[in-house]
Amino acid sequence: MADTPKRPRTHALETKSKRLFDSILPDEWIVTEPGDDYGVDRLVEIFKDGTTTGLQFNVQLKATDTDGAARTRWSIKRATLNYWETLATPTLIVIAHAPTETLRYQWSHLAPQDAKNTKSLSVAVERLLDDSVAVELSDEVRAFYLARELWRHLPIPIVLDGTVLNGQDARPIKREIRRFVQKIPSLAVVTDSGEQIPRATVVFRDERVDVGISGTFPRPLSWSVIDVEMDRCNLAADILAAVGVGAGILGAANLAAALLKIAAPLSGMLAETAALPDVVRLLAQSGDAESILALIRRTACVENHPSGYNVLIAVMLALQSDEHEEIRASVGWSLRDAARAWTQPARSLYNAAGLLAPVDPSEAIKLYEAAASADEAYLGRGYWWWEKGRAHWEAHDVINAEACYRKALSLGEGRAVGPLSDVLLRTGRFEEAMKCISSGDIWTEPGHAQWRLTVLTLEYLVDGLGIADQDPSTWSPVGFVPVPGSDLHERARAFLQDNAIDGWAHAAIATSGPGDLRTSASIAAAICLPSNPSFWLRVVEDAMTDKSLTSEERAGIAQDALHCAWVYHGDEFKEALEDDPLVPEQLKGSLLSAFDATRPGEPAPEIRIWDDDTGQQLFGARAFPGGSKA
Repeated sequence: MADTPKRPRTHALETKSKRLFDSILPDEWIVTEPGDDYGVDRLVEIFKDGTTTGLQFNVQLKATDTDGAARTRWSIKRATLNYWETLATPTLIVIAHAPTETLRYQWSHLAPQDAKNTKSLSVAVERLLDDSVAVELSDEVRAFYLARELWRHLPIPIVLDGTVLNGQDARPIKREIRRFVQKIPSLAVVTDSGEQIPRATVVFRDERVDVGISGTFPRPLSWSVIDVEMDRCNLAADILAAVGVGAGILGAANLAAALLKIAAPLSGMLAETAALPDVVRLLAQSGDAESILALIRRTACVENHPSGYNVLIAVMLALQSDEHEEIRASVGWSLRDAARAWTQPARSLYNAAGLLAPVDPSEAIKLYEAAASADEAYLGRGYWWWEKGRAHWEAHDVINAEACYRKALSLGEGRAVGPLSDVLLRTGRFEEAMKCISSGDIWTEPGHAQWRLTVLTLEYLVDGLGIADQDPSTWSPVGFVPVPGSDLHERARAFLQDNAIDGWAHAAIATSGPGDLRTSASIAAAICLPSNPSFWLRVVEDAMTDKSLTSEERAGIAQDALHCAWVYHGDEFKEALEDDPLVPEQLKGSLLSAFDATRPGEPAPEIRIWDDDTGQQLFGARAFPGGSKA
């Protein structure tokens, strides 16, 4: 017999697995194939008594004809698991064993996924799937949907089950949970039984407590050495914190905030959860600064507390935006007051200085110096001088700011190049400012936008206008007044010969001067007077219409100007742009889109920590405040 093509065994197995799966579903359920295989083989729509329920779930099938682990475990790529998490419908993982014609299943959202850094995850797929589990499938799909609209179904029941924890009677913990939850009757109620969904469940299993919300994977909590009677409040707070974190993940902000407010003063586990930045952010958004401070005071404000730096970093990560400046300052004051009584206060005094610098630079300077007094090693660290220089600049102490920046540079702190150049520019030393800023690496990072525009400003002043260094003591306290007239350009240039950093004089040249100067003049105006949002807008407009620039140069200048506008003005720049009647609507729309796309991420907090194993210091940079933000 002549050879003919044979069907691959894998194809036959796949066909059989689909046939087996379809055969166990109720006849009224509708099964379709999505078409493209992006991790979903089947889409199932659930009907009841001939009527659609609005419930659907995805199915990913795997077929095997081998015995052993392949029958009950499936190694799934992390990318696939991540994709399933983005879907609005749950995904059922099914393994079909062809020789026995059996199916086993697991829901992807109920599978433990601890090792987030791995490229794949071995998922246990052990539950038998046959025609008797249709109701269970339907109930879980419904639970999945209801969990993701939890905020619609308050108050939510918190069901307590089990009686023993670590060999001890769990009733004292249950009593405390009831007492705590009685404070929020409109959001949650405690019960010992109930099948209502959505619901939260707290199951005591002796060696651990499983805490979850129906339709999600339960979180196992365990404690090593506890005395249930003595620790009942702290243990109850740990459990309610877990419920609160779960509610927050599901978008039930009011419930989450209320539970976390209860837990924050008492929960030890809350201080160690990876979700702590999200917890702090939620508390801040709900206006609960006191719970954040309570968490700080019992951890970061206690010398050598094992969770102290973890909590401090989480708070800083969560509260980076300007709207939380008041809370950050309160954290700084609390940290300062606590550290003064410590035997080793240097690091916390330093961190308090960083927190307080934007609101009280004079106090920050004292704390930087106190940190160095407690640990002289700070005097040899470039970043300490750089940050202290920023505080002096904010305190309008130009002489000490410059001295600190120079010392920082001598110790290898490259971030001081931009701020030092800014000081030199604003004190009339233009040629030295150019030499300084040219020595730094400012051409790649988005956060160096202001320094790149500063280079263009200095080139324009020195080369374009031929302005030499100036003595700030001779500058008139009255700025340039751009009164319209045919001689506006000449008056502005004459004024700049006496005071080259007057933003309004540069703006006048940008308006009335020759075309080859307008972009440079508008950049100089914005750099010299960054607090005026219209100046940044003018930079973008002039750059995009400047035919003397290449397309890359135009785009680079415009993007840097938008970045600086975000740093100095945030959404206020958008409001100024939207209200500007002189900007054509089409251009306005393009600029708003570009502005949103250019928005810089929140800078990392300037908090110092050390790796206890290696001794390595880890830190991140925060944007320079005041006159040199970008």
